[in-house]
Amino acid sequence: MPDYPAIDQRAIEALQELSTAGSNDFLREIVTLYLQDTPVLMAKLDQALADRDLMTVSRLAHSIKGSSGNFGATQLAQLAQNLELAAPGGEATGAAVEKLKAEYARVAAALMASIASH
Repeated sequence: MPDYPAIDQRAIEALQELSTAGSNDFLREIVTLYLQDTPVLMAKLDQALADRDLMTVSRLAHSIKGSSGNFGATQLAQLAQNLELAAPGGEATGAAVEKLKAEYARVAAALMASIASH
């Protein structure tokens, strides 16, 4: 188990502040969208890598990086950025995608716990 948090709670608190006073609806909505959309992006990433469509790999990794960064998932965003930068040079690997998926699983669990507590 990594010794760093999956998400930065300060990022969650900042998103919480965007919610209507006393409501957790906004935070729940964006977390739910992220948790629905990211697995779809990961599946597309797998397919693009299998097809050696490296520009699509780069674009998908970029999307994952941005959305993950919004939640303070800095390690996941870094792994996605590494993949984004490696893809155009043909250096994207299945192992890198698997690391990304494993970190996403940690982030997803942390986000679900976070919205449950807010």
